[in-house]
Amino acid sequence: NIFSFTNKDVADIRNLSLIYTLAGVDYIDCASEASVVNAVNEGIHAAREIVEGIRRPWVMISVNDGRRSPFSESRI
Repeated sequence: NIFSFTNKDVADIRNLSLIYTLAGVDYIDCASEASVVNAVNEGIHAAREIVEGIRRPWVMISVNDGRRSPFSESRI
């Protein structure tokens, strides 16, 4: 989740969404904050203006219940 609750730089989020869309990702996971979701959609829209007909990735919105994520405690 590159666009998590800690990444709120909407300019970076927009640009990365554009790049990921051009790269052909299946989905983009982001925080549920409206400015973040809007930045993701703006990046996708910009990519689709660059390459007509490019497939639009799904946007997956992560919701936080205020508790620490179990994924942050994972070890590999």
